[in-house]
Amino acid sequence: MLTYLTRLAGITYYGYLIHWRRGSLRLLMSMIVLVPFMITLIILTMLPEIEAGQSYWSLAYDAETRLTGMALFTLIPLAVVVFLLIPFLTAETIPMDRQYRVREYSDALPISSTDYLVGRVLSVWVGLLIAILLSILVNGLIFRALIGAFHLGLWLFAWIIVIAPLCLLLSGLSILLSAGHHTRRKALFNAIIAIPALVYLYAISPFMQLLYAASAPSDFLLHDPSGNLIGMRGLGVNELLPMIGAMLVALTIAGLCAWTWLHWQESRA
Repeated sequence: MLTYLTRLAGITYYGYLIHWRRGSLRLLMSMIVLVPFMITLIILTMLPEIEAGQSYWSLAYDAETRLTGMALFTLIPLAVVVFLLIPFLTAETIPMDRQYRVREYSDALPISSTDYLVGRVLSVWVGLLIAILLSILVNGLIFRALIGAFHLGLWLFAWIIVIAPLCLLLSGLSILLSAGHHTRRKALFNAIIAIPALVYLYAISPFMQLLYAASAPSDFLLHDPSGNLIGMRGLGVNELLPMIGAMLVALTIAGLCAWTWLHWQESRA
């Protein structure tokens, strides 16, 4: 077991280095950190007008509630950027391995197709999770310093329930669904074909509840009898379990398809 985990860690680390040098992972990691920061700056420049207006972010509402709504809103453009960029920047992962003969090198090693696929997915996930952790810390501190204190628990909850699953799901599906293609062009075309399925998974994700909570925090953020924030409407356990189940099923199906395709190609070689 330890030997297997060591081998898988080596595959993941080597794949991460390849992604980093190619530049696509660097772009994704930069966007995850920079997009919320830029939205925070835009909110800061418009803050007087926002507070004096008639929106749910105006001074007529509780400070913690409206500032939490603003903080959550910085994640909405990030979710859209993630949806647009990740499928196209990660779909080329395995076709690029073939182009640069990385796949031939891995075939010469005692590495199974399953190990290879898992390692390539994990190599992207590691980079995305590092960027997410950095963005949570940096953008949380920047928003608090420039605009004001907000509910940290709901900020973390939104990242864990909405942004992180979207990043992992979209990248995993894009890599696995393009595993059988030999060229980047076919892989990118495959990502375009898969967009309807990705849109469906995106729609049933908690993204819409996050959008409501950010746009109308006094209506969609839950309070206890003392008036303290405790959660978001529509994101309880009963609502989250079917969403998580659908995402896991999609990843499992894509993984089985990729594994079958690679084994079929190996049998023909």
